[in-house]
Amino acid sequence: GGQAAADTITGVASHMNYSNTADGQNQGGSGSHEVSTTWFNSSVIGDKIEGLSESQIIDDLEKQGTGLGDYIIEISVTAQAGNAPGPDCSRSDNGEDVSYTIQLVVLEYSIAPYVDLDDIDV
Repeated sequence: GGQAAADTITGVASHMNYSNTADGQNQGGSGSHEVSTTWFNSSVIGDKIEGLSESQIIDDLEKQGTGLGDYIIEISVTAQAGNAPGPDCSRSDNGEDVSYTIQLVVLEYSIAPYVDLDDIDV
């Protein structure tokens, strides 16, 4: 009897002054959560970027070496025991197994001018 209670899993990813936190509960699902932090301007990644010079695009991607250095990853679980079926019974939650993956994205890119042939008068 009784009911189990959901545990809250919290993840924090931070690098320099960039940080992101996410949390969620493991009841009724996989208990999987994703937390990521990005220090580059992802809007300049794509097929065609308009209105920016090559140096502006490079600055937005590299942010003067901001991606270099130490990163901090924190994972915590707040375990909840739930409720027991009667006043003399108790439930316990001895914790959780936590597995994690850390992925570091390395950008390799090339910048080429874009010319729309439809805009050329012949």
